[in-house]
Amino acid sequence: APDADKVPPELSGKAVFSLTPGRDRPIERIEIRYMLAQIGPDAVSGALTIRPGPKTAMLVALHLYALEQVRLGALFAAVTGMYGEQGAPPAREGLPLPDLSGRISVGKATFFGVEAKNLTLEGSYRQGKAEVGSLGGDLFGGKLSGRIEAATGPGAHRLSANLALAGADAAALTNKILTGPCGLKLAAEGSGDSPQAMLAALSGRLE
Repeated sequence: APDADKVPPELSGKAVFSLTPGRDRPIERIEIRYMLAQIGPDAVSGALTIRPGPKTAMLVALHLYALEQVRLGALFAAVTGMYGEQGAPPAREGLPLPDLSGRISVGKATFFGVEAKNLTLEGSYRQGKAEVGSLGGDLFGGKLSGRIEAATGPGAHRLSANLALAGADAAALTNKILTGPCGLKLAAEGSGDSPQAMLAALSGRLE
């Protein structure tokens, strides 16, 4: 039986959409607004603008109410199940993955037992490479910022991150061993044959 965290979750949702005809193509633009989707236990809201063409482009403005590390594999399976993993022949014929750009926010995210709130990520995805040029959020009473780059391929996933945390509460960060405000910088990278293996292999430098 397949691993539970790799099984694509059930999808459901509703939205309002409009089509804009093109001069040299049937459809110039598709706008999806007031979207509310359920991906397994996760709720997503927001809007999408799709520009069909030889290489479809998609502008996203999405909000996830919660995100947990253990569910990343299922979310990834939902995407690759639709499109086929980048660079690899899918088990069934998939759609070409579009170029993506825009903003994603997360109300609450939990990774390795650490909870962050009000996360925002602005970036792009093209040809198997994702770049988050601007990242922000609230963590340990401080402000998180940084940059993340990731790449996906057949059986190979890579991630690198440069993050900074300013004005954090040292007591919350060190379980009350230290007190007062503090700041941290983290440079990390990892790779693996699955998103879970990639996250588990993360290593780097903390200052």
